[in-house]
Parts: sequence; structure tokens; C-alpha cells
Amino acid sequence: MSLHSICFRVDADEQIGMGHFVRCLSLAKQAQKKGALISFLMGKTNQKVLDILTAQNIQINQLSDVFDLTPKSNLGPIVITDIFNNFTYQRKQKLLHYMVELSQQFRKFIYFDDAGKSALRRDLKNLQSDLVFTPYVGETGGEHIFAGPDYFILDDKYENIPSRQVKESACRILISCGGSDPKEISQKILVGLNNILDYKLEILIICGGGFSIDNKKKIASLSSKSPHNCKILNAPDNLSKHMLWCDLAIGTSGLTKYELAATGTPFLMISIDAIHDEINKPFAAQNTAIDLGISTDFPTFEITNKARSILSNVTQRQAMADAGQA
Repeated sequence: MSLHSICFRVDADEQIGMGHFVRCLSLAKQAQKKGALISFLMGKTNQKVLDILTAQNIQINQLSDVFDLTPKSNLGPIVITDIFNNFTYQRKQKLLHYMVELSQQFRKFIYFDDAGKSALRRDLKNLQSDLVFTPYVGETGGEHIFAGPDYFILDDKYENIPSRQVKESACRILISCGGSDPKEISQKILVGLNNILDYKLEILIICGGGFSIDNKKKIASLSSKSPHNCKILNAPDNLSKHMLWCDLAIGTSGLTKYELAATGTPFLMISIDAIHDEINKPFAAQNTAIDLGISTDFPTFEITNKARSILSNVTQRQAMADAGQA
């Protein structure tokens, strides 16, 4: 490999989602423009990801398992690692061991960390890394640690978005619960919105590639019985135009909340568990989103009441939009 070679170690499929991959791809495109030779090393992937990398003329090397070490033929001077996701978190001890092994295979080791108590660097204090990125609200930096939302990397589709001027009359809602929605929170949101009878809403429900067949069927049934105009969109490549279309987004959030902020989209945020809830609270404190908390901790009518309140309050929606794009 060339001295200007950069290997990105990342995973993406229907269960994991695309956020980590898109972040790495954005970095890779910029490095390509500066003459770097780029490769992607992936343990989990799908045809969509492979097609994107092929179109970008990026070398793809697939591992048989997410914790396989890098083949000698793919070793190079720099690796950028972004593999802390819902799949690897469930195998955290194995992930920690793998990160140490991976760092020993490359001359320069850079990784994207998580936030809060789940951050890897809290358990990997002796890991020899050259740079750590934790680009999230509420995180603090240190030696070789770049922290905070100023370092968040967005896809180029989110560049040059004008300041949002919210509409007085609001009726468009985007439901987005990630790539797989394992807790079936999309259904709970739709039930809550179906109880709003004093508004005629336009609702766009995003079903990620990892949604179960049963979940999709139940969402379709709720949509068909809804008093509102509902449309289901399966696994779109990008959400930016749908964020700009809506007056309010409701859903769970990993990296998507930063894209919503960039588009100035008011957001009613739901956490799938206590870990996400901890990470989401500093973000909500920036006033670009309202945090409902963990999905199992509040009744459906909270969605009904909060959504109705936000839709009817143009001043609040403008303030949320301004805070997100500040």
C-alpha cells in the first residue's frame, strides 16, 4: 500500500444501518480528492453499499466476520475505524479486544468513539491511538481527542442548506426509527398520531431495510386505518429531502439527529434504551429537539399531546429550527 493509503474499517447493513458508513464515505471522498488511495474493510455489508463503493472507484475488502483481523495484503499506514454500533455493542468485550488487535496492525490508528458512559475510550485507556473522534454534544476533548459537534461529519447533501423558515400552518410529519426499529417504535408513534383528530396530517413513514416483515405489516395496517394521509417509504438512500419536506420529525435517533439539526427540522426524540437516553439528553438540551425519553417509559398519548403542541406553536418550531442550524 502507498504511504498515502487510508483504510476505513466500518460495517453497514440492514440491521446496523448506514450512518457510520456514510460518515466514512464522506471522509473518503475528501481524501480521494487530495490524492489518497482509499480502501474499505468491512465485516458486514450489503449490495447497496458495494454498489456505492464501486461507483466511487473504492477498493472493497470483505471479512468473513466483523472481528476478523486485517489480511496482510490489506495492511497499510493508516486505518480509520468506525465500528461501534448496535451489533458490536452487544459484544463489547470482544469489540474492546478487537480494537487493541486492530491498532497493532497499522502504523496510525484513528477511531470514532461513542458518547457518555458507553464511550470506548473509558475502557481502552491504554489503547495506542493517534486520534479519537467523539463528535457529539456534551463530549469533551483531550490530548488527541477531538470532541463535540463541530467535528460531526455530514454527507455532502447536507451542505449549503439555507436557514429554515417554518410555516405558520404545519401538518407534515416524518417518522424515522432507524434501519431496523427493533422495538417497533414506529407503530407507537403512528398510533399516537392517529389519535390527533383536529389536524389533517400528511405522514411519511420510513421503513429501514432491517424492519421485520411483521413490523412492516403492522405499520401498513395502522396506515390504512389512519384518519391522515400516510405514505410508507422503504429504505431510501438519503433522508435530507424528506427532512426538508416535513414540519416535524418523530423517531429514534443515532446519528440522524445531527442531520435533522442541520436541516433545521424540529424533532420529537425517543430513546430505545437507557444508553441512548443518556446520549440524547445533552443533545435535547440544545433546544433543537424535545426528548420524550425511553419508549417504554411513557404512554402513547404523550406522543399525541407533544406532537399537537409543537405543530400548533410556530414560535417553538422556529426556535428549534434556529437552534439546530446555529
